[in-house]
Amino acid sequence: MRTVRQPGNRGGKAIEGRGPMADSREHMPIEYGVYVASDAEAMARLLGEVFSRHDPPAVAVGLTPSEFEAFVRLLCPKAAAEGLTIVARLVGTGELVGALLTEDCALALPDGMDRLSAKFDPIFDILGQLGTEYRGGQAVRPGESLHLFLLGVSERVAGQGVAQQLVAACLEHGARRGYRVAVTEATNKVSQHIFRKQGFVARVWRSYQTHRFDGREVLGRSLSTGVRCSWRNRWRCNVPDYTTCTPNQRLQMRTGNQLVSLRTTCRANNKRTVVARPLK
Repeated sequence: MRTVRQPGNRGGKAIEGRGPMADSREHMPIEYGVYVASDAEAMARLLGEVFSRHDPPAVAVGLTPSEFEAFVRLLCPKAAAEGLTIVARLVGTGELVGALLTEDCALALPDGMDRLSAKFDPIFDILGQLGTEYRGGQAVRPGESLHLFLLGVSERVAGQGVAQQLVAACLEHGARRGYRVAVTEATNKVSQHIFRKQGFVARVWRSYQTHRFDGREVLGRSLSTGVRCSWRNRWRCNVPDYTTCTPNQRLQMRTGNQLVSLRTTCRANNKRTVVARPLK
């Protein structure tokens, strides 16, 4: 994590330093800390606004800010109990301007998911397919794998690298808690770029255009077919251990006692990506 000093923090535990985060126009320093229960409403409003306006699946099914906020509120008690979610606040005012809602992969989602808007159903369907293929029937143990679930940043601090800092802070915090692997779903070019820069590698993908829910095309009909760039590791193993890489880089990956040499690839597609990275 590239930080310079340990900040103070309102309401949550400060875990990362203040990086060079000042906007060229407003000069707003930002601090990062662990989510606490009192952040619930601010985080729900932020993620509801960001996802309903910018997340391709949410936009495709027509989720409103209030509908997405209801989803986030269901997850808030779990986030407070697990202590894995990271938020970004403006120094001085404490205004919440970014959040990365994170959970333990092995722990169940909270009760009440069935009361959410039916618009979520095709999104949960494609997420379920991705998760099933990624796990490959392998059980996930508590305390082993992070799920970086919902990442959102206020437009007030756009362009300051807040999303990158949130991901880096989350990985650092998770590693200190003993987590070895982090998994996320990257739904668009921006999020794929953010996670690639943090060393994530694509493992599983799905096309919005070919996905069907109840026999109908739901996600693909409103989405453009823009280029997505994703890493794909050709070597298949249940517990990967690989290094951060760039396109066409020759690298070595250890699986068990075997050391394998391979070349990374970059492919253009219109697909949703699940990516995973071991935590060092």
